[in-house]
Amino acid sequence: MPMLPSFPSRLHARFTGSCPRCRSLFQPANVTVVAEDEEQQLLHLVCQQCRTGLLALVGITVNGLRSVEIVTDLTGADAERFIAAQPVNAEDVLALHTALGRSTFRLR
Repeated sequence: MPMLPSFPSRLHARFTGSCPRCRSLFQPANVTVVAEDEEQQLLHLVCQQCRTGLLALVGITVNGLRSVEIVTDLTGADAERFIAAQPVNAEDVLALHTALGRSTFRLR
C-alpha cells in the first residue's frame, strides 16, 4: 500500500471551496477546524456572502486532496460539542421510544 503524505497543518487556510448556495469562495477567516488527525480535518465554514454553514471533511489520499461537504445549520461550537459527545446507544433509543409512547411527552 502506498504511503500517504502527512497532513499539512493549516490546510484549512488554503481551502478554496465555494458555497453551494451562492457560489462565493469561502474566506480563510470564516473557516474553523472542528477536529483533525494526521490524515484529515473536519472544517466548519460560513459563507461571508449568504451566511450558509457547511461542514467539510478534507483529507489526503494517494491521489491528492479529497473533500466531502454538507450544508448545515450548526455553528462551529455546535459541531465541536457533537464531536465530543458520547454516541447514542441502544438504551438511549429505547428510552426515547418509551417517552414518545407516553401521552405526556417530556425529555429529561
